[in-house]
Amino acid sequence: MPLHYYVIRQYTENGERKTPQNYPYTTRAEAEKQYGLMVAAMWGREVDKDKPEMLCDLESIEMGTIEQGRIKRESLVHVKEQPAEEPAEE
Repeated sequence: MPLHYYVIRQYTENGERKTPQNYPYTTRAEAEKQYGLMVAAMWGREVDKDKPEMLCDLESIEMGTIEQGRIKRESLVHVKEQPAEEPAEE
């Protein structure tokens, strides 16, 4: 019996959970490729986390099969840098 693969991205923007994006695949190679692309995009958002237009603050990318469940998952919390406080004048 062939396995049915999936890749799913779950994320929040400004603390609000968004609808997961779920992608079905018929082969492991297709699922592995999409998983790799989505993980790379997640790390791209980590590089851009301090840009004002970047709203995503938490992401999880998971690959698995319907029959056997999760194979692997990577998660990342995008913590924006806080501006340095100005020293108080005396």
